[in-house]
Amino acid sequence: MITIVMWVNSFELDYAGKSVEEASRLLKPILNHPPDCKTEVNGEPVTGKYILQEGDGLEFLDPRILAMREEKEESADVLTKQITMSFSTLNCVTPKVELVQGTAPKQWTVSISY
Repeated sequence: MITIVMWVNSFELDYAGKSVEEASRLLKPILNHPPDCKTEVNGEPVTGKYILQEGDGLEFLDPRILAMREEKEESADVLTKQITMSFSTLNCVTPKVELVQGTAPKQWTVSISY
């Protein structure tokens, strides 16, 4: 079985032995993914020629989602640096700062530890 993921949809299909291109074509009526969708298998980018193996995880990544993911990563880096710099300007011990993306856009949970 192959685990197929797009957006919040996740399901398993017997697609071992099929190419990513063939899987994409078969799933088009279900997922309605855009033609410029990127594909990853087990977290690594692949081309349409990749042959799916038993147990693989195939993810279809909408370019718009990828852009938002990059924006979140950049936002987290900037926010972490700002918090860390705030502590250093106070001549305090610089803490370890961790951010976790919340469910709403631009919502973060901040964890500060020493």
